Amino acid sequence: MLLSHRLWSLYACALVLGVVLTPQVLVAALPMKQRETVNEELNGLTGASLTSYFSDKLNVLKGEYGSKGDEVLLSTYYDTFQGYLDWVKSQYVAVDVCGCPVEGSEKTLSSKLTENVPVRDDIHSHNDYTRVLPLYTALSHGVNSVEADIWTVDNGQRLAVGHLKSDITPRTPDLNQLYLDPIKDILGQLNDGLGEGTWLGVFHEDSSKPLQLLLDFKSADSVEQYHLLMNTYLKPLIDKGYLGYYDFATSKVVTGPVMVVLTGNFPTSPEELDGGSQDGYFNDKRRYVFPDVPLVDLESAIEKYGPVILASDSLFNLLSHCGSAMPFHYFLTNLTNSEETCIRQLTDKCRELGVRSRIWGQTETKATLRDYLLKEEILQLGVDYHNVDDIPHTIEVINLYKQK
Repeated sequence: MLLSHRLWSLYACALVLGVVLTPQVLVAALPMKQRETVNEELNGLTGASLTSYFSDKLNVLKGEYGSKGDEVLLSTYYDTFQGYLDWVKSQYVAVDVCGCPVEGSEKTLSSKLTENVPVRDDIHSHNDYTRVLPLYTALSHGVNSVEADIWTVDNGQRLAVGHLKSDITPRTPDLNQLYLDPIKDILGQLNDGLGEGTWLGVFHEDSSKPLQLLLDFKSADSVEQYHLLMNTYLKPLIDKGYLGYYDFATSKVVTGPVMVVLTGNFPTSPEELDGGSQDGYFNDKRRYVFPDVPLVDLESAIEKYGPVILASDSLFNLLSHCGSAMPFHYFLTNLTNSEETCIRQLTDKCRELGVRSRIWGQTETKATLRDYLLKEEILQLGVDYHNVDDIPHTIEVINLYKQK
């Protein structure tokens, strides 16, 4: 884009005077018509079109919505997009019982992020926090399952989000900043004032669909990490009625706007999960988290924990279970018919018991083999959640094969 005569003049004067041009100064210098055009374009954008627009127009938008200080939470892109959502939140008035804005009000966060976006309950956003827009990229594509790795830091006071312990610094965002606070903002607009037992989820096109939040425990002391998660991080969502739960009284799963699943090094004892009480961690006869259980041992896990909602295993472990002489061969060649049949039996058992299935580990393979394995999951293996890194590409592949 060519700079306007006004901006060239400003730039030339700054060089002569030795003045540093901040993004705010540059945006303020934009012709009013251009600024109005940007705002008009933003008003009509939702979902992935909105996030892409911010990527394309970042140099313009960061002066308008970006951080005004030196502190950057994650990146200029993320902070600018979050600043825009904060502005959207400030403009919001109210919604009716259907979750639609009342006449004269602005759009909800849910509508800006997910309006006209089909809900994808067949994709799991693997290591979601590594994306340029954690949580928001997934939501803007309709993906209803996201994953965050959590570490206990700052003397047991904070749950930082990151893949490796060496990645964590005092400025690393925590679970609240990247996930729980944005989720509370979205749900707060939709659910405040609704009666108990009635809820609207984060997805504008289908508010009955929950968001699955998979939390991968990384710290050695899993019990300490679990207490911190429950008492400090999840309790505010529980108090708002935002979390689904296992009801001890009825032995049923009660779906809520958010379903929290624990994986990795989480406490595996039901007694630890329930705080040593037969009435649940908060003594209300509810368990607000669900363990991610092995696909190869699903029925034993249900006997141990009661109802679960997700069963996962690595492809390597599944092939070992299926008797493959060389279970690492999936890095080199296709699955055999007997391997496909064996894995399909496991996913069919999940479906029979009302549990969703997921296979992990295939994202580590080269791209061509990864696409082959995704095709296998869609057409042969009966997997519910495709564990993926590249969301747009995965949607293209799924749409291609499901049309056949």
